[in-house]
Amino acid sequence: PINILNFVKLLKINNERTAKFQKDLKNTVI
Repeated sequence: PINILNFVKLLKINNERTAKFQKDLKNTVI
């Protein structure tokens, strides 16, 4: 079975990585 806490942790890491990527992208475009 999938470990819920581990899944949530991965999701949080992925969200932070996505946010950082979008921020870097915005800085590059401007």
